[in-house]
Amino acid sequence: MPTSSIWSGRSGNAYVTVCYEVGERAPALPAVCVATARGPGGRRRAVAVRALDDAAAALAPGGELRALGASEAHLWFDVGPAPMRAEIAADIAAALGPVAPGHAPAAGGRAAGGRRAAS
Repeated sequence: MPTSSIWSGRSGNAYVTVCYEVGERAPALPAVCVATARGPGGRRRAVAVRALDDAAAALAPGGELRALGASEAHLWFDVGPAPMRAEIAADIAAALGPVAPGHAPAAGGRAAGGRRAAS
């Protein structure tokens, strides 16, 4: 059963997401995604923040998130058209700082908005 977590944007807005394992079946809906990988000790680190047109396709075994090294996808479905999804993804990414598979901040600490991301 999926769990939820909260990610904060640089704006201070909080986004409640539903966490799916990459490869797990997700709704075929537009979403904003914080893709994470689990490191030693189970600590999460963000590897990408994306605006998705189809969450199910991105999480599929051959989808884009697996290629990024993600093991989890934190999805926020309560979004509008593509420009709004892109704006929200940029807001979250700005709070996280540089996000890349080899150089990403750990989740669970305080983001720029002052709220904790669940781990």
